[in-house]
Order: sequence, then C-alpha cells, then structure tokens
Amino acid sequence: MIIHAGQFYTLPPTIERDGAVVGNGVNDRQALAAAVLGVAVLGPEGASSRALLVADVVCATIIDALDLLLGPRALTATLRP
Repeated sequence: MIIHAGQFYTLPPTIERDGAVVGNGVNDRQALAAAVLGVAVLGPEGASSRALLVADVVCATIIDALDLLLGPRALTATLRP
C-alpha cells in the first residue's frame, strides 16, 4: 500500500502484526508507532521530531532504510537491546 503526501488514511489492521512503515513527517507518526517496525528517514528535507521519537530505527536516506529492511542481520544488530 502506498500513501501519497496529503492523503488521509486509516491504518490497515494488519500493520500492528506484520507491517513495516517508512516515513519522516508528522503525518507519519501514527503509522510509525503502530507498525511492527517503524523506520524514520532523515533525508534531505529533514524529519519531524515527532516521527523520530516514535520510530524504532532512524536511517539517513530512503535507500538506507530499504537496505536495512532487505538485510535481516543488519536489522537484528540495529535493534539488539
């Protein structure tokens, strides 16, 4: 499911069970918090402090975020307590 900027949406019920969300705006905070894995991206335009506070992981770019999702070992290392 792809949500475009400015769209209002309700979260799919399965996001709390098996969803990852990548975002950087204040409008993404609910989805980042609800997802099994919330990944905030800083990006060239920055990121909302509210999104950063609820995310499980913060990445510098969207490419880094996608690479992290594709590399389970890196993700495990990042989330290790």
